[in-house]
Amino acid sequence: MNLNNSKENSFPRFFSFTVLALLFIVSILLAVLAFYNHPLADDYWALNLRKTYWFLEMQKNIYNNWGGRYTSNFIYSLFTSNNFLIKYYFAHTLILIFLSFFSILYWTSTVNRYFLNLYFTNADIWIISSLFFLTIFCSICEIHTAFYWFSSSVVYQFSLICLFATHSILITFLAQNENIKNIFSFLFLAIFIFITNGTNELIALLTGIISLLTILFYNKKKFYNGYIIFLFLIYVTSLIFSLYSPGNFMRLSLFDDSKTNLLLVLSSLIFRLMQILQSILSSVLFYFTSIIIFLLGNSSQLKVQFRFKQLNFFYLFIFWIIILCFTLLPILFISKGSFPDRALNTLIALTIIVFMSIIFYWGHTFKLSNLKSLINSKKELKILGTLFFIVSCIFHPQFINLTKSIIAAPAFNNVMLERTEILQKNSHANTISLATIDNSLDSLVSTQYSSQKEIIKKIILGKPTFLISADDLNEDINRNAIAQYYRIKIITTNK
Repeated sequence: MNLNNSKENSFPRFFSFTVLALLFIVSILLAVLAFYNHPLADDYWALNLRKTYWFLEMQKNIYNNWGGRYTSNFIYSLFTSNNFLIKYYFAHTLILIFLSFFSILYWTSTVNRYFLNLYFTNADIWIISSLFFLTIFCSICEIHTAFYWFSSSVVYQFSLICLFATHSILITFLAQNENIKNIFSFLFLAIFIFITNGTNELIALLTGIISLLTILFYNKKKFYNGYIIFLFLIYVTSLIFSLYSPGNFMRLSLFDDSKTNLLLVLSSLIFRLMQILQSILSSVLFYFTSIIIFLLGNSSQLKVQFRFKQLNFFYLFIFWIIILCFTLLPILFISKGSFPDRALNTLIALTIIVFMSIIFYWGHTFKLSNLKSLINSKKELKILGTLFFIVSCIFHPQFINLTKSIIAAPAFNNVMLERTEILQKNSHANTISLATIDNSLDSLVSTQYSSQKEIIKKIILGKPTFLISADDLNEDINRNAIAQYYRIKIITTNK
């Protein structure tokens, strides 16, 4: 890395090419998997509602009977119109992959422009954003629910995208002078606060906390008090509208009436925090990216524009953990300790970005001039660093699972297409019997894949984990949702 001249790119060309090539390969493979993906039971539930209610009525029905996530409800209604979700089930995944990267790129560019005075070049920002995206990819616990399962991804992954966009616009709004551009930033910020609060409760709370801290820490001589108050009212109003929907209270009634066990809630909180940290700290790529970000911060010859000049980096890590506790505790208390694993994806991704920001600040305040000159002068270290990056990615379990999913996806797709064909042909039937995915794969492997090596057969039988975690036919409620969509009275499974 070039750690001396901010006018030049900070990364060697070979390293930059390697990072962008790996980003391209991962994105393409994730996109290819989308075309082998198929709807799950919750998706059929949304499709069934859309058959019954028109666009706005469907959103009203979900708001009153299931949940107040009005943005997610809007997306449900939009994608289920004219059976779009069934016909183009790959579409949401492609959109989310694209928006996930570019929301990180937008946030990184905004921080560079307004906090770091354009210290890094555009090429640097692309490499840093790519490293962030790949590190998040290697760390999140459920790729399936983040990008492929529609009913989950539009609630959680989309909320993370909205948070990055909202925070970027907030930084822009605070940094700009009072002119026409600032008014546009204010309007966009108000819209994105409203949108973000309607995705899910967890991100809505975190958006408020992060936005408040940004306003307090940002080194502005004056604040636009009227604007801030108006934004605060939008935030509170939209949050109340989301949280106090009749549907939320109906969902809460599904939990048992017993008193909340405080010990269970605290145990669940500690367990979830440990899951977040374990997912991040078990990734070699996280440490590699952390070193890069530390060195970039160490090379910067500028003052980060924060109201408080000297902050202990260790306290900042602890402070973020406290914020996570403050956010998770009320949710765990209300749900009696229950918390879906898919929601951890957003917390893991956000924690990585926060940790990287703290590490950059740590590097900025911790000067190592001898180390900078050593890295700049040693070509071998640059090559070794690039090789370490490649190895840490290729041999990461997430990349291995991606490769396995690519191998297993065609067979899985054949099984699901056959199941769909049976369902369509037997529409309006009284009773039909379907083979489970495991049984269908067993039959497929013994016929069409009989000549393949045993390791390939084993991968195919293991199913593409990026696309599916469990067979919908295993539970009555899921079979009923599918049966209702195809207007079949009863669906049974072949034993």
